[in-house]
Amino acid sequence: MLDFDIYTLQENYKKFPNVVDFLMDCYRYAAQEGVMEAYNNIGVYLGITDRIEEAIPWFEGAANAGLATGMRNLMAYYGSKGNRDKQFHYAKLLAEIGNPAGMWNCAVSYHFGYMGREKDIAKAKNAYQRMMSLVLE
Repeated sequence: MLDFDIYTLQENYKKFPNVVDFLMDCYRYAAQEGVMEAYNNIGVYLGITDRIEEAIPWFEGAANAGLATGMRNLMAYYGSKGNRDKQFHYAKLLAEIGNPAGMWNCAVSYHFGYMGREKDIAKAKNAYQRMMSLVLE
């Protein structure tokens, strides 16, 4: 179920609304049972069906469970809203769990002063080195 192409749901909603509603119920049930990946998938579905504000609590549930996908989605969402502090917060959380996207975003933020960060070459260098250590392992 979790591997089901969530984008297919969006494409087929008008054609097969009962099937899509059933599948979303399955995701909700899985989320209630503690399957955190289902939280993110529900958020993605809501986001791609132009209900992004409804998606945020689902992404937060996934992020709070430590799922990188939820954190990445929140980082992107807050970036699109111009909330640089929250955007950086999720980039930093991703970096802390060893996620390359988070490491890269933190490094670039410090290097160029993005996401509301002051330029700090020492922090940027540290973040780049940590990111590159993943390649060398």
